[in-house]
Amino acid sequence: MRISRGCSSHGIAINVLMDLTPFNYINPCGYSKLHMTQVNDIVSNVDLFIISKLLIKEFLSILNISNIKYYNYL
Repeated sequence: MRISRGCSSHGIAINVLMDLTPFNYINPCGYSKLHMTQVNDIVSNVDLFIISKLLIKEFLSILNISNIKYYNYL
C-alpha cells in the first residue's frame, strides 16, 4: 500500500455480500482455481457499515495511527 498526500494508490477488496458468479470466469489475483468467498458466507446477516468500521479500525491499529480523521461514505 502506498499513501501519498492522504490518498492510497493501492488497496484491498473485501467481498462482503455480493454475487460471486463473475469470479468463475476469471483467475482472481492471477491464480487459477482460486475460490472466492465473502464475509456473509462466514457470518450471516452482515452489516456493511459495521464491517467497514472494523476494517478501518484494524488498519489504523496495524499502522499505529491513533489520531486521524476519516470519512465513511457508506
